[in-house]
Amino acid sequence: MKLSLQRAITSLTSALDFVGVDEVHHGKRVALMALGIASELGWDRASCRDLLYAGMLHDCGVSRTREHRQLTETLEWEGAEEHCLRGEEFLLACPPLAQFAPVVRWHHTRWEQLQRLAIPPDTRLWANLIFLADRADVLLAPYFSGQSLKNEILWEYPAITRRIG
Repeated sequence: MKLSLQRAITSLTSALDFVGVDEVHHGKRVALMALGIASELGWDRASCRDLLYAGMLHDCGVSRTREHRQLTETLEWEGAEEHCLRGEEFLLACPPLAQFAPVVRWHHTRWEQLQRLAIPPDTRLWANLIFLADRADVLLAPYFSGQSLKNEILWEYPAITRRIG
């Protein structure tokens, strides 16, 4: 049986949604938001595809419901780096997914800090784009009803934009 990388990542991230966390589809929403931004920036198709995969995998290092709640209830949390390090380790151990490890490693690092690190510019940009989409999803979470946004978000987006800015 031949399995494409796309199907493997989709299956893996679907399974991760059911392991120890209570926020379903967070990774997929983050991936789609990041993809939307990259598309608007004119990224090429291959980069957009890989960013989508990195976004879907970004929280693969979350191992406990308590940890996940801290990540989804606050914009920034002191212990956020722990799951980034675990995720990087998991992905490095799986050669087909190892290319996403650096982005997962740095996806909770602020842009100011990323600029001071000796990491490739693309890794900085990808990680920061996922961080932005991740935090936007956290702020949007109270407005989700099932798979779609409730109308109240239309009134709340200026406050959400200010908090991200």
